[in-house]
Amino acid sequence: MERGVTIKFSRHASLDYDRISLYLTEDVYQFQAEQNFSKAIEALLGNLTAFPRMGSVYDDGRCLSREYRRINVGRYSVFYVYLEDKAVVEIHRILAGMADHTIFIKDETQMYEI
Repeated sequence: MERGVTIKFSRHASLDYDRISLYLTEDVYQFQAEQNFSKAIEALLGNLTAFPRMGSVYDDGRCLSREYRRINVGRYSVFYVYLEDKAVVEIHRILAGMADHTIFIKDETQMYEI
C-alpha cells in the first residue's frame, strides 16, 4: 500500500466538480444526489491516497505522454494520472459517463493542490 500520496486537481477538474454540484442542486434540485456525489468524490480521494493505481488504464487509441487512469463514480468518470516518482495523483477531469472523453483528455494542464 502506498503512503504519503498527494492529490492535486487541474483547473478543469475543479470546474467540472463545481459544475456538477451546481447542476445537481440548482438545475435539477437533487440536493441528496449532490451530497452523495460529494461524499463519493471525497471517498475516492481517500482511496486514491492509499491505492493510486486503483483506476483502470484509460486507452482511447491516442498516444498520450502519460498513463491516464479512469474510475467511475456513479454516473461520472474521474480521469487522473499517478506520478509515482513524485507521489502525486493529478485529477484531470470529472466527466459525465456519457460524454465523449476523447475530446476532453489532454496531455498538459496546470495542477493545484487541495
